[in-house]
Amino acid sequence: MTILQQIVTTLISEKTIQLVENQFKDNTPIVPLESNDMSFRLFKSTSEHINLELLIQMQHTAFMKPIGYYTLTKGFFTNTVEVTVLKEFEEELNIIQRSHKISSKIKIHKLSLIENALISAYAMEAVLHAVNHKDVQSIQINGLDVDIL
Repeated sequence: MTILQQIVTTLISEKTIQLVENQFKDNTPIVPLESNDMSFRLFKSTSEHINLELLIQMQHTAFMKPIGYYTLTKGFFTNTVEVTVLKEFEEELNIIQRSHKISSKIKIHKLSLIENALISAYAMEAVLHAVNHKDVQSIQINGLDVDIL
């Protein structure tokens, strides 16, 4: 399994979703999570959204990189947690789905091109390149080719 597949597996694992369900219930803002020798956190950004973020080191800067997020959908009898994955991890998700390693109980969403482009534009990777005044022909951020001028 590749590192990206391990990251996606963490996003959709039953263990992580159980932590998310508990976080929605007890309203904890941040829950640390170790998985596959990587440091993640579950960050409650709003009352209805929790981000899964991975600790990244890039250009002498450490930051939390979003992988996807969870939404609490309130039903008549039960509440369910749905997962949304960012563009950068969609291909690995597709590989995992083809191998039937995903529970059919998990509802997974993908973002539109415009939503993914906005995430790319404001990603820490773009900021680090812009702050360093690096003109880059093209770099890949959130699975999209981006030109920073």
